[in-house]
Amino acid sequence: MIARTIRWPVIAPDGNTLVFQALGYLYHAGLTPETAPARVTTGAAFEFAPSFSPDGAWLTYVTWDDSGGGHVWKLATAAPRRGRNEPVRLTSMRNQYANPAFSPDGRWVAFVQGSGIVNRGGEPSSEPYLEIAIVSAEGGPVRRVIATANRGANRRMPRIRWNADGTRLLYQENLGDTTMLSSVALDGTDRRTVVRNPTAEEIVPSPDGRWVAWKEAHNVWVAPLPQVAGGATIGATGSGVRVVQLTKYGGDWIDWSADSRAVTWTLGPAFYQHIVAEGFLPDSLRQRRDSTLTGWQHDNLKVPARVRLIDVRAPRAVARGTVVLTGARLVTMRGEEILPRGDILVRDGRIVDIGPAIQAPRGSRVVDVTGKTIIPGFVDVHAHMGYGALDITPRRVWPYWANLAYGVTTSHDPSASSQMVYAQGELVDAGLMVGPRVYSTGFILYGAENPNRATITSLDDARAHLIRHRAMGGFSVKSYNQLRRDVRQWIIQAAREQEMLVVPEGGSTWQMNMSMILDGHTGIEHAVPVAPLYRDVVTLWSRSRTGYTPTLIVGYGGIWGENYWYQMDSVWTNRRLLRFTPVEVLDARARRRMMVPAEDFWHFVLSRTARALSDAGVTVQLGAHGQLQGLGVHWELWMLRQGGMTPHQALRAGTIAGARYLGLDRDLGSLEPGKLADLVVLDANPLDDIRNSERIAMVMKDGVLYDADMNEVWPTARAMPRLFPDSR
Repeated sequence: MIARTIRWPVIAPDGNTLVFQALGYLYHAGLTPETAPARVTTGAAFEFAPSFSPDGAWLTYVTWDDSGGGHVWKLATAAPRRGRNEPVRLTSMRNQYANPAFSPDGRWVAFVQGSGIVNRGGEPSSEPYLEIAIVSAEGGPVRRVIATANRGANRRMPRIRWNADGTRLLYQENLGDTTMLSSVALDGTDRRTVVRNPTAEEIVPSPDGRWVAWKEAHNVWVAPLPQVAGGATIGATGSGVRVVQLTKYGGDWIDWSADSRAVTWTLGPAFYQHIVAEGFLPDSLRQRRDSTLTGWQHDNLKVPARVRLIDVRAPRAVARGTVVLTGARLVTMRGEEILPRGDILVRDGRIVDIGPAIQAPRGSRVVDVTGKTIIPGFVDVHAHMGYGALDITPRRVWPYWANLAYGVTTSHDPSASSQMVYAQGELVDAGLMVGPRVYSTGFILYGAENPNRATITSLDDARAHLIRHRAMGGFSVKSYNQLRRDVRQWIIQAAREQEMLVVPEGGSTWQMNMSMILDGHTGIEHAVPVAPLYRDVVTLWSRSRTGYTPTLIVGYGGIWGENYWYQMDSVWTNRRLLRFTPVEVLDARARRRMMVPAEDFWHFVLSRTARALSDAGVTVQLGAHGQLQGLGVHWELWMLRQGGMTPHQALRAGTIAGARYLGLDRDLGSLEPGKLADLVVLDANPLDDIRNSERIAMVMKDGVLYDADMNEVWPTARAMPRLFPDSR
C-alpha cells in the first residue's frame, strides 16, 4: 500500500531535507525523487508534528503511546559515527502535546498541550481546552503561557510560531466564526490580533513576519502580512494588499522555509514548494511550471512551484499462512445459498475454497466450529467512528475495537475530517491499528456557511472539489446542504468523470430527497421522513437505481430507533459491550431513557418502507451512524427485520448489499473463493432469530481470527490490550 496522507511536512534550514509524518511515524527524504523516504527514529510510539531548530541541528516532535501517554522530544540531526542518535525527552508529565517549535535562538520550545484529561481516564479526543506552553530546549519544568480559544470543528490545531526576535508567540485561535492569528508575550500578557479571516482553516506567518499564507475555500493563498494596529482582515478578496492564489484544487499543511522565501503545502502525496516572490512578479518574468508533471499534481498549480511526490509504502496487513474453519453452517450470500455444514479454507488473508468437505493442507491450522453459523463480515456504509484530538492519532481507538468485535469488518464514513479519517484508514491497512477497514468521503461537500464550505458555481468548481478528494485517496463524496439542484447535478457529473460515488442526504427534506433520486445519485443516506411511500415513488425509486441507507437508528420524521433499544433492554449492563465502550459513554446514552408506547416509535414505519423498496428492487444497505459503536449495527439489522424483511434479507443488507453499494463486492460481502477472508462466527443461527446476530463467537478480518473478547487466535496468539479502566 502507498500512504497518501502526508502530514506536517517541514524543510530543514539547509533546504535539502524534508521531514514529514506518514503511517504514524516521522520520515525524512531529499527534495528530489531519487532519495527514498526512511524512518527518522526506530521508536514504537506514534510520532507527530516535526519542526527544526533554526540552525537545523535539532528536530523537535511529539509522541503518543496509549500506555505511556505523550511527550515532547528533540533529536540531533547530524549523523553519529555509530548507530543512531537517541531522542531526548523534554517533558516530564504525560499529556497530549502537539506542534512544538524552537525559539529563534534555539533555547526554548513552545508547544500546544491538552488539559491533562488523559491522566484522569479521559480519551485523547475529549479535550475540553488547550494550552500553549514553553519548556527549555534542555528539558525541565513546563511554563504555561496562555489557554487558547475554542478549537472549532474541523479546524487545524494551533501551530505555534515565534516572532523574529523570540519575544512573542504567534498562534491560531477561533473566536466565534472567525479564525485569528494572535500574538502573546511569553508571560501570557499583551495578547494581540495580527490578522483575522472569517473562513480560513489555517493561517501561517513566515518566520521573518513579512508574509502570511492561509487556507481558504480549500485553497492556499499568500500575501504580504499587513502591519495594522488591532490586526488586519485578510482574505481571498478585499484584503487591501495583493493576494495570490497558489492552488486550483486545494492544499493543506502550510509551512515556510526557514529563510521565509518559500511557502510549502501538500495535496495528498504531493509536496509543493513555491518561491513567494514569483507570485508577485509579472507573468513575463516568472519561471515556468514544471512541465514534467502530469495530471492533478501539475494542474493544481496556479503559480510556479517545485513538486515532490512522496512515496511511502508499507505492506498491507493480512494473516500469512493457512487456516481452515470446519463444520459450520455457512450463509454465504451467494444468492440464497446456505450450506448446512461446510468448511472454509483461508490462505494469506483470502478465501481459497469453500464447501462441504475440504481437505486441510498439511501444516494448516484447523479450527473446529461445528454447530456454529458463519456469515460474511458486516459492511456498515454509514459509520461515524472515532477520531483523535490535536491532530494526534492514538493507536487504540475504542470505536474501532467495538465495531470489529461486533462483526463489522468494513466501514464507510460519509462525513469525517479528511486528514484524520484517511490517516487512520491507512494505519488500519498497514496493521498499525486494529479495526474495520476504513473508507470515507472525507469532509462533506458542504453547501452551508462553514470554513470548509464547498462553494460551487460551475461544473469546473465541482470538478476541482472531486479531484481534490480523489487526490487524497477518496472514492466517494457526500453532497450535503447544496441547496441548488444544478450544483448537485454538477457534482454528479464531476463524480462520473472521476469514477467516484456521490452519497447525499436530503436533510430530512422530502422534496430534496426526491430530486436526488431523479438526478441519479449513488444513494440516499438517512431515512426519507415521509412514510409509507406509495406506488409512484416506489416505482420511480426502483427505476432510478439509486440505493437507500435508511439509518433507522436515527430515523427522520419521528422518534429514533436508537431510543427503542434503550427502552427495551438494560443496555448499560451489557458486560461484553462494556469491554469495548467507556462506561461514561454508555451510561450517558442508556441509563436515563425516554419511555414511550412502542407504537409511537417511527422506525417501524420507516423499516416497512425500506422493505417495500427492497421488494421493488431498490438496493437497501445497512448504516448504523455510529450511534452506539458495534452493537448499533445489530440494532439496525433487527429493525430491518421488524419492518418485514426476512432474516436473510436483513443480513444481505448488512453484507453483500453494502459491498455492492460501495463498489467493493469483488472483494467483500460474501463467502466466496477469491474474496477477502472477512467473516463472523455465531453461536446461534440468525436465520432462526435475527437477534442471534449478536451471539458472536469469533470474528475474522483479512484472515486474522479473533475470539469473542477480541483476543487474537490466529495467526498469532495475542491478548487484547486493555482499552480503559472498567469501573464495573
